Amino acid sequence: MSADEQPRLAKFADGNSITFPLLIDSSGEVIDRYGIRNPRSTDAVLPHPTALVLDRDGRVRSKRIDVDYRVRPPAEDLVEAVRALSRAGADPPETADPSGPA
Repeated sequence: MSADEQPRLAKFADGNSITFPLLIDSSGEVIDRYGIRNPRSTDAVLPHPTALVLDRDGRVRSKRIDVDYRVRPPAEDLVEAVRALSRAGADPPETADPSGPA
């Protein structure tokens, strides 16, 4: 999820071999609904780095927010969150945020 314009986000996706859809939220509405806006950013919509795992109904089942943009969850953590969702029949409780604000 990014407030960047489409050409910039497309360049980022291409340069990083990202093949899944990326959400453009230039108004910050979705960023605010998920509670991930970085309050230190005063002149732009800037979310904290966030990893969300959604179930098939679009409900958040796992959320990790990192307040330091240099810290990212290992891919294995995200894969395990998806596997846990699958094992639980898509209804596990939402996991706690280990590193930042809710």
